[in-house]
Amino acid sequence: MTAVRIAAIQMGATDDFALNLDRAAESVDKAAKSWDQVDAICLPEYCYGLPTKISDDKPSPSPKRRILDVMSAKAVEHRTNIITGSFPEPAGDGRYYNTTLVIDRQGNFIGQYRKTHLFDAMDAEESKTIAAGDALGIFDLDIGRIGIMVCYELRFPEIARTLVLRGAELIFVPSAFPFGASLPPRTDHWDTLAESTAISNLVCVVAVNQFGQVGGETLFGRSCIIDSWGTRLVQPPAGEGVAIGEIDLAAQRRLRERLPVLSQRRPELYELG
Repeated sequence: MTAVRIAAIQMGATDDFALNLDRAAESVDKAAKSWDQVDAICLPEYCYGLPTKISDDKPSPSPKRRILDVMSAKAVEHRTNIITGSFPEPAGDGRYYNTTLVIDRQGNFIGQYRKTHLFDAMDAEESKTIAAGDALGIFDLDIGRIGIMVCYELRFPEIARTLVLRGAELIFVPSAFPFGASLPPRTDHWDTLAESTAISNLVCVVAVNQFGQVGGETLFGRSCIIDSWGTRLVQPPAGEGVAIGEIDLAAQRRLRERLPVLSQRRPELYELG
């Protein structure tokens, strides 16, 4: 495909998993009906609830199974690919993986990404409750090859560059990026990191952030769809909502030919490790 229509769902999470799942499904409905044939829909990180708010008493079916069932049905209903946003998945050691699922238009489970770089910074220690995944997230859909990063991982340019070198034409970034109280506001970091990821890698970035008070943090939204030239194509207003934009992947490929920074790299000069 060349022209790809993408929806970014900006929503907040409550303490109720079932309610969050219902709201996520309703948001997918709204996004799919907002424009004729949306090709991919992405939800934010932890949009189904935080690790401390989802029971670990082995409910049946599990949260993962319930999310997969609901979102697979929505993918078929609306003929769209869905990046589910993340949820806490038991890791077996008392901690959780921060897991995002990828579902195609036929409702097939394509794969999952478990956040690999954890937020042990700024007086937080994510690794106390979250176990790191051990593989980067790259998946093939009918819209092309996509990559997935999660929130804090925008601060690691190696991830995006590796995804692009492996063929990713779009990078989705489900996030729960907070305003930040202990340091100056981080809204400018969010904007700059998302845009610089697009510019330096000549890749479309779909950065999808929660909005509202979640887990004692203020999440400011500012979800956005950015093209490979760094142009912010669309952003929802403050609050919960949906942003839909169209990416021209053929134009992105032409840009990469005219500005061949990816092929002009000299990795033998770069520090490794």
